[in-house]
Amino acid sequence: MQVGAVLTSDISYEEALQRVLDAPRPVVLRFQVGSRQPQAGPDQVVMAWSEGSLGVEWARDALFLRGLEIQRIHSHGLVAQQPGLRVGDVLVQINHLDTADLGPDDAMKLLMQHHPSSLQLTFHQTPAWLRHTKTVARAIVHVSSLLQDAWVVYEVWRAIAAFALFCAIYWTDEILFFPIRFL
Repeated sequence: MQVGAVLTSDISYEEALQRVLDAPRPVVLRFQVGSRQPQAGPDQVVMAWSEGSLGVEWARDALFLRGLEIQRIHSHGLVAQQPGLRVGDVLVQINHLDTADLGPDDAMKLLMQHHPSSLQLTFHQTPAWLRHTKTVARAIVHVSSLLQDAWVVYEVWRAIAAFALFCAIYWTDEILFFPIRFL
């Protein structure tokens, strides 16, 4: 893109804005779609996706509710070719729409039905300490669900044992005291 004869990639934003303000009227603005990658934050990766497979398995970021979390990256997909992305990173925006606001189902619909238009995907890189924290939290949830399942199994066996004990006492009573009733 240019302001007059000067390329905007060669000047700062403020200088480009000042050149537009100082230009004689009327000003004609021309934009080229997708010519520059949007600026991402230090912990973000932005990629354009128009064709091919992303090669990602997703899960809802259940711990922090930030969007869709990368659960697995397949080597054949575009995400595997994107430097900086790894398992645990979170898709936070699709075309500047916040995936946490969209919800996991609508975000997945956008990803599945994007053709023929391209999508701009913004990922939040999850720091190592947070990935480890999430791993520990998942392990705690898994262990607690196992304990809950074990408790249910314990209660079922306890009920079976109580019923068996009742039957044993009842039939022992019937067998031992059966002759006395007829005397």
